[in-house]
Amino acid sequence: MWVSLGGALLCIVVMFIISWATALITFFCFAALFLYILHRKPDVNWGSSTQAHSYKNALAGMIKLSHTEEHVKNYRPQLLVLCGNAAARPSLIDFAYNITKGSSLMICGYVVPYNPSDRVHSVMRKLERQLSEWLQKRRVKAFYAAIANVSLRAGAQSLLQKFRDAFDSNMAVCVLRNGSMGLDFSEAMKLLNVGESKRLDINLDENAGEKEKWVTFLFVISK
Repeated sequence: MWVSLGGALLCIVVMFIISWATALITFFCFAALFLYILHRKPDVNWGSSTQAHSYKNALAGMIKLSHTEEHVKNYRPQLLVLCGNAAARPSLIDFAYNITKGSSLMICGYVVPYNPSDRVHSVMRKLERQLSEWLQKRRVKAFYAAIANVSLRAGAQSLLQKFRDAFDSNMAVCVLRNGSMGLDFSEAMKLLNVGESKRLDINLDENAGEKEKWVTFLFVISK
């Protein structure tokens, strides 16, 4: 920054040494242009050259990596976390982030249970902005992606299709929700006749219906 400032001052001095009249005219033109823009106050995000340079470097790096074969030195576990509202499940986010540690790709996915519409997309953009800020405040280096679909299965499949190229290692983290039976799938196995369903005919506790309802969260990483 200081080198740039010194170079600019040196250029101004050289301008006045070469031709003070031309230098004054140049200053007058730029001052008039600056005052005109200041008076108009256009609603424009000018950004910065540093941000533009960062985008250029990131794009060049991605293009270079697309032609690089995976090996032990550049392998990173890339996680798609189907977490829904991330602010409601901070433990799941922390669990997944302990795997990536900011050195590999992590995307938090949210399947919004509504049909796609302009109103839903507007709400999704607002939600994505708020949850991205929440991740930044929590110092979690991750991206947030939301998709609208009334079917959780179809929405999750759409997310996987969307990021399939990124997750070439077939790794994911999800939440398995169960009802009052916890991890007991015996009723579903008997209903669908899966496995040795006859061996599942056991006497249930008479007070089984009075058991407190609870939800089980299971973290899964598959490859």
